[in-house]
Amino acid sequence: MSVPVTAPTTTSIDFPDSRFVVMRDSWDPRSYYMIVNYGDWQNHCHFDQLDFEIYANGVPIALDAGLGPLGYLDTLQVSWYKHPLSHNMVTINRAVPEKMDKPGYDKHWSVLKQSIFFAATHDGYVRYQKARHRRHIVYSKARYWLVIDEVQTTGSRQEMDFNLHTPCSMKETDDGYISIQENGFLIKQDHQDAHATQRVLSRGGADLTDLRGESSNREIDWLIFRKVLAGDRRVDRMATLIYPFASQTSCDPADVSVARLAMKDTAAIGYRVRTKNRKTSSLCLTARTGNSRTRSKATSRTAYSALPAAALTTRESRAPHGTKSMEWGKRHSTDEWIGNTRNEDLHGPAASRPLLSHVSA
Repeated sequence: MSVPVTAPTTTSIDFPDSRFVVMRDSWDPRSYYMIVNYGDWQNHCHFDQLDFEIYANGVPIALDAGLGPLGYLDTLQVSWYKHPLSHNMVTINRAVPEKMDKPGYDKHWSVLKQSIFFAATHDGYVRYQKARHRRHIVYSKARYWLVIDEVQTTGSRQEMDFNLHTPCSMKETDDGYISIQENGFLIKQDHQDAHATQRVLSRGGADLTDLRGESSNREIDWLIFRKVLAGDRRVDRMATLIYPFASQTSCDPADVSVARLAMKDTAAIGYRVRTKNRKTSSLCLTARTGNSRTRSKATSRTAYSALPAAALTTRESRAPHGTKSMEWGKRHSTDEWIGNTRNEDLHGPAASRPLLSHVSA
């Protein structure tokens, strides 16, 4: 008896036990897809806190190194394939973070009609580098990913690296890189940070087994965006736009940019993404230190957090199941929902509230 093949009804999901989240817009083989790892140390794990992999339009965009040609016996197994530098993650001083009992925490996950939000913090660099990393990811479905990385550190003159590995062949463009293939992607950072960011194009080994047209293992492009940390989380951050395209002719790098918004409240992070025919704004409001009344137990270990809120293209607000939509002007703890966000509110006082919103114009 034949069983009809049907696509799953769920496309994007959080797996809290294994600590992975999956974002995708459909089950079409060419759909946009990202998987993010926010787990701690388990058997055979790599040092890969908050790293991700991406596929779009049927091709791999961002991949981890995987295994060497000799598997666990490969001479580079520890120094490269398990090392954080071979993963799509932020590193501090190119060091190996602690991972045992260091899962991502203060996790926030929200699947909306046109956007998906994820955020988490890890303490792998706290003991030796005195640095705490929080990653926010905004997925505008079937359009792009905006990755916002914040580092809070008491160290001095440390370096923050955003690492991305891709089997696409990349060339430099304004504020980032673009693949030379017809079907590929553009990656850009906030052009206002260009003076403070060093860009490096390198290469590293990766396992490409079972990928169409690829050998089992070869060197692939390794993109690095490097920034010296100032010890001020208002500037110790990077905003990275990953913009896939199905055709080179459909993507002019000059039409795509990400820029920081001027925010009156220093607890707020705001960016505007511009594409050829559209502008979107993404906002994160993060809880200040020293005010326990506005911080839940879940955020007691960190100075900042973020919570998704509904600000869709229709300006429609939605609250998670079991909660109520609340007005912008009220004070809320870090585990509450904030809705009814207007575009003009992006520059208003934050009142120590966590928020992640996405507005299209």
